[in-house]
Amino acid sequence: MARILVTGADGGLGRAWTRKLREPGLSLEPAFPGPVELTALTRAELDVSNPKATGEIGKVEPDIVLNCAGLTDLDSCEVAPARAFRVNRDGADHIARACSRRGALAVSFSTDLIFDGGKLQPYLEEDPPNPLNVYGESMLAGEVRTASLSRRHLIIRSGWIYGQPGSHILKALQGLERFQAIDTQIGQATWVRDFLDAALFLLRSGKTGRWHVGSPGAVTPFEAARRAKELLGGAGPPLAGRGTGMLAPLPGFTVLDIVKLEQAGHRMRGWEAGLEAYIKTIAIR
Repeated sequence: MARILVTGADGGLGRAWTRKLREPGLSLEPAFPGPVELTALTRAELDVSNPKATGEIGKVEPDIVLNCAGLTDLDSCEVAPARAFRVNRDGADHIARACSRRGALAVSFSTDLIFDGGKLQPYLEEDPPNPLNVYGESMLAGEVRTASLSRRHLIIRSGWIYGQPGSHILKALQGLERFQAIDTQIGQATWVRDFLDAALFLLRSGKTGRWHVGSPGAVTPFEAARRAKELLGGAGPPLAGRGTGMLAPLPGFTVLDIVKLEQAGHRMRGWEAGLEAYIKTIAIR
């Protein structure tokens, strides 16, 4: 049996993982034989930023911890950096320590925003990070804690993920208010189902270390949203481009190189193909 603990189970990624892992017949073989036994804990049930979380995680006796707990709002991180580091760095620290004691796999989900955009070519896993904002700094610190404290760890970096429960870069398409999307940052837009499939490949294959996951193709959020509206036949609220309009500085180019993932045996479909598949699953008012 593969015992899996999902932290931050009330967040978008946590809810997506919980749904996926509850699908009938889902398996993580060959790396983790047997059926999946899932424990999904919300922030109220497990506050990873609390040092006592280490003991609480140990009680579950997991084989894998999927750490979906995190402070991800960029401007909130800029305004309250101490809180960002408590959650994103210290939370990863507590999980890594608990996993090390158990011999479990600590899985950390990180971000393309650990890079500064100066390379202007897709970033490799081993490229030196240089985050421009507090969110990226705190997530990088979480990566470092995970790698240094857990004997077995898997760090998965990605760009924009959309389609998960809650907010994401295309969520406004299903609303009524005017939709503004960033048109100054080039990265990757990945449907959450494609992201989860890639992460499951890594888990089933027993991979560890740092990996980049993202749909091929460089795109801005505005370009992804514009294409989504085209696929919808123009339905949805009006769309306009804008700069970042944020307190947090953003790099201009954060495309991640996924050659390592492809060479390992998993091919991601392009961002437009993923978007077309996603559009077929949503209802527009």
